[in-house]
Amino acid sequence: MELDAYKILALPRDASDDEIRRAYHRLAREHHPDRSTAASAADFDRVQQAWEALREPAARQRHDARLRDAELLEAGARGRVEDVDLSDMEEEAAATGGTLWRRDCRCGDEFVATADDVDAGRVIACCSCSLAIRPRRRAPPAADALAIEAG
Repeated sequence: MELDAYKILALPRDASDDEIRRAYHRLAREHHPDRSTAASAADFDRVQQAWEALREPAARQRHDARLRDAELLEAGARGRVEDVDLSDMEEEAAATGGTLWRRDCRCGDEFVATADDVDAGRVIACCSCSLAIRPRRRAPPAADALAIEAG
């Protein structure tokens, strides 16, 4: 499973930035190689990785998205994840700038993906049921397919 920085730092997922910083400093001091055994050096490296994953808001958002994706797949959603081409979704401008893509779910709710979701290949879960999609940009035609058509 994906590295869970929250478990390493012994924090809930809704921890504040200050709580994350304090937990990191406490564990870094506790496991620092200059103050501990060799076994703690590996723990120190894991604490450092957790800190890197959570210290910046953008990094934390990416980490949280990866955790959600891993949980979806682990929970058995793998068979219920449908790859969907963006051309099969409704495109609209987001209120905060950027682009949103929407697609109706069979349950009557909808899937909503941002450009970041698409670029990261994230699995988007329906809020009302257990279905999920993975929005994809259409792959460009293969170069050899173009050569066959031209020849």
